[in-house]
Amino acid sequence: MLCDAAGFFYISPRTFPCLHPYSPQHKTHPSQRGSVSRLSNDSPRSPPEMIKDLIMSKKTHTKLRTSREVIYQIIWDERLHTHEYSIEYEERFSGMREIPVVDFEPDGEIPWHRIWRIKQGGTIVWDRKARIDRIGQSQHNTPTHSTKSVTKPPKRRVSTKTKQHTPAHQAPFLPQPTYQFDPIHKQWQPLSSTESRTSIPAPSSLRIVSFNVLMDPEACYHTPTRQLHLFNTLKEAQADIIALQEVTPTFLQTLLTQEWVRGQYYCSDEPEGTQLTPYGQIILSRYPVAFERQESNSPKRILCGEWHTKEGAIEIAVVHLTSNRAKQPAKKRYLQLDHLLEELERHSDVKTRIILGDFNIMSEQSDPDSIERFMLEGYEDVWHTLHPKDSGETFDPTRNALAKQTSTTGQKARYDRIYVNSEAYHPHTCTRLGMAPIPHKEKLYLSDHYGLLCQIEASTETSTSFSEIPPTLKTAVALIPPESVWEPIQALRAQYDRRFTRWMPHITVFFQFVPEEHFDDIALALQQLLEETGPFEIMFKEFRSFQHAKQHTIWLHPEIHPPDRLKDFHAALLKIFPQCKERIAGREEWHPHLSIGQVSASKAPAVLRALQQSWQPIHCTIDTLSLIRREKDAPASVHTQLPLQPTPSGHSSKHQVVKLPQTLQEVLQQHTLYTTEDTSKQTLLAQTHACVASWNEQHTSTPLQAYSIGSTGLQVALPQSDVDVLLCCSKLTKPKEVFQAIGSALRGHTQELVERSVVDAQIPVYKAYFEGTTLDIQLAHLPQQWRETAPESWRTLDITALTPSQRLMVQSLMDQHTLRTYLDEQNARPLLYLLKAWARRHQLDKQAWGGIGGIAWAILAVAAHRACQLSPEMPLLQQVKKTFGWLAGDALKAGISLEGIPEETSSAIAIWTPTAPYVNSTRQVTHNTAKQLKRAFTSAHQIGEKESSEQNYWTALFTDLPTLQGDITVTLTLDTASALAQHNTIGALEKRALSWLNTLETTAHIECQSLHFTTHPMWSVQMTFINTHPSESIDTNAIQAALETLQQDLDTSLGQQPHTTFHYTF
Repeated sequence: MLCDAAGFFYISPRTFPCLHPYSPQHKTHPSQRGSVSRLSNDSPRSPPEMIKDLIMSKKTHTKLRTSREVIYQIIWDERLHTHEYSIEYEERFSGMREIPVVDFEPDGEIPWHRIWRIKQGGTIVWDRKARIDRIGQSQHNTPTHSTKSVTKPPKRRVSTKTKQHTPAHQAPFLPQPTYQFDPIHKQWQPLSSTESRTSIPAPSSLRIVSFNVLMDPEACYHTPTRQLHLFNTLKEAQADIIALQEVTPTFLQTLLTQEWVRGQYYCSDEPEGTQLTPYGQIILSRYPVAFERQESNSPKRILCGEWHTKEGAIEIAVVHLTSNRAKQPAKKRYLQLDHLLEELERHSDVKTRIILGDFNIMSEQSDPDSIERFMLEGYEDVWHTLHPKDSGETFDPTRNALAKQTSTTGQKARYDRIYVNSEAYHPHTCTRLGMAPIPHKEKLYLSDHYGLLCQIEASTETSTSFSEIPPTLKTAVALIPPESVWEPIQALRAQYDRRFTRWMPHITVFFQFVPEEHFDDIALALQQLLEETGPFEIMFKEFRSFQHAKQHTIWLHPEIHPPDRLKDFHAALLKIFPQCKERIAGREEWHPHLSIGQVSASKAPAVLRALQQSWQPIHCTIDTLSLIRREKDAPASVHTQLPLQPTPSGHSSKHQVVKLPQTLQEVLQQHTLYTTEDTSKQTLLAQTHACVASWNEQHTSTPLQAYSIGSTGLQVALPQSDVDVLLCCSKLTKPKEVFQAIGSALRGHTQELVERSVVDAQIPVYKAYFEGTTLDIQLAHLPQQWRETAPESWRTLDITALTPSQRLMVQSLMDQHTLRTYLDEQNARPLLYLLKAWARRHQLDKQAWGGIGGIAWAILAVAAHRACQLSPEMPLLQQVKKTFGWLAGDALKAGISLEGIPEETSSAIAIWTPTAPYVNSTRQVTHNTAKQLKRAFTSAHQIGEKESSEQNYWTALFTDLPTLQGDITVTLTLDTASALAQHNTIGALEKRALSWLNTLETTAHIECQSLHFTTHPMWSVQMTFINTHPSESIDTNAIQAALETLQQDLDTSLGQQPHTTFHYTF
């Protein structure tokens, strides 16, 4: 008799080996199988009867059974004829395959999670994607329900006289209070149930942190030092939700004294931490939240929080699962997750579920059942989705000294994970926290784990419409070489490829695709992407192979420059059709290839050598994307060819993302300075250009020409940057009609669009605030000759014939074209992006307050490439160090110019625009701001001399600059108001900022030494001043008078426009 402490009985693998999931005897006849150990007093029964009992005694619920459970039923259930069933599984590189169940070897070469469908004859009886399980229906005449797996034993029958014991993983979840800091009584107080369930608008994005902070009961891990730096890291993350594991009462008490926590977050626990003995999990949230905690004696109790939004609830669960020190840890983790998932399913109004924390899962191979369960329930592994090539370990004893102390195996692992199941949100960014050591004599890290910072963003209708269409094997997507180069390829395929007659030579993009009735809509939707991608110049000169169990697939490698162009194109398509990834590539990297054929493993090396020796390289241009139709008994044929066309300069309607080293990306993401995609910018650009195209169709006599300008036009926009567009038109064009058309298009994508326009100015302006991004459109009336000439040729035209406002617009486009050309030639965008991100981090780019604007940073990057002799092949780390060394020297003294000889100037800094007539782009920089820049450049140069490690260098470069001590600090804070009112007020304030600072210098005799801006929870600017007359005390009355005058000026200038007031302290 086999029984465990939790009251389970087991089918003995010794007396009934054919039922053991890893038994090699799984193909023996039922008559040869042994007996079953039981705990009841029933008379012995035959194995088939026992199998029937296990299947028929299950409870009805809606959870889909795993492929393992269903296949074991097909193999062992005598009522089912095994030879009638087949399995559709995903072969790693070539797509979907089908084999009979009788040929399937459990736990062999085909992983369970790659099984997608099971068929009986030609009928689908189990489908993971569609969540179909018809075997239960056909056998029992009941609704589809879950069957108890033979490998997951049922609970023991317990006598009614015996008290039942609930296993820890099945402990119930009970409500617990939510706490908020009361600034009046200066203590944390519980919210009422109604307050914790306050409904909020669904956030457009959520920033989420998960961190195992390492409990320290023996005080041997330098916890006070670690806590100080850990709190700063959490503060800088600016997360909406912070989930921490291994939190002790002492840690919580210290955390809840932090002002940034008290002012911005709700907490799951009171300061005494009575629920955290000896340690446990907590959640900090910017939004009201209702909590439930698992009622258990284990310190690893699961904590759940639920946010109520008008669009449906968001639920999050923080876990700290059983460690690998326990017996059967994978099984215990599966049971814990199984109970949690069932608990989460109780809440029917939840639209988004997030499970995060320390899973203690070494790898997908160590816990296959848990990973498959997540897949079945529709959860997405955020890190793997965004970083498929990066193993992403969060526990690394080879690098982290604390991990080395706490590890029992010395192995690296991705213990910490974030899973998301949502139709409303999709993963946007994910990076690790705490990967660099903190200043300490023992090379101390924040914890033995690295943390995770993830951002998920609201999905738009346009990004999900195609993704909801189930794929089919009747269609595919491919890149097909021109027929002129087929002959040598087909000669080899005829010899080696058994599918030679079924397929033309091709590079598979998607092995299965959406049904062909959607092809027309897809052609329209992909037009922008295909135009911006352009044709592929490909060289086929090298043979390679994929290794399978008994054979190799021989293929030609498509060589292209730059090397990642094909993969980038495939990744862009996957964002539109994510459902295709699951079926063709699983978790593996996509490998573009042109299949030649199949050979046995023993012959593969010789065949590869022979083919390579006799092959003459082929060069070709692929300028179409082919949508393929496949009939049952007919060869594959091209249904639709979509042209790949290059994009004319200046007309890009797609937001570009600069590629940076992974370590740098992670550091920038911690400071919200980098994202792999920006959906709001993409939507704004796409809709603006779509409006222009629509306008031009309807107004052929007054067409518009759209140009992306500023950082978007240079393709170096930071996440917080505005989207700037210049529309060129004739005098007959009516600005009001244009702006109304654009506003109408944008309102179709959001209910919270804030917009305003000025149509009667010399340069009509339209501004829209969309999901945290500002769209700024300027309308320039240009003569016909200028509109019909490309901007790169405008130098040949007479600029003196234009009005001053027209010259300004023309000059900006000419400068932009020149800079874009330089950036392309020198591949200088990574350096420029880093300079802009560094300036934003240290708030040196506020042009309205005397900082350096975007065009000046672009000129600096190009000039640095020349002065420092940088090359595209040089690592970015080396480029950056050389640039800061140059800037810390005398580079700015004589002025910087890319073309021509500029005039002398008395400005503090002179960085001249690249086209005549030359203008100083930094004329607003004050002498005091120039000193700030010099100090910052010097500090960056010193960091480069000190830090040799790339990770440490990037981290230090974006750490706060040393604080300068001033004589007085003045802080302006905007009162809470609508987005439009705040936008108007900030705009008006920035127009007056420099003159106001100059007023303070002359009336109060103080000079601004540093500025610090914050935007959350309210916009504010903190200014540190020094007394320019040290022998006299600072005239605070003069400061107050200047502030009051500034407010009156704002009220007068904004008039009836929505705006707000500011309050000040000094």
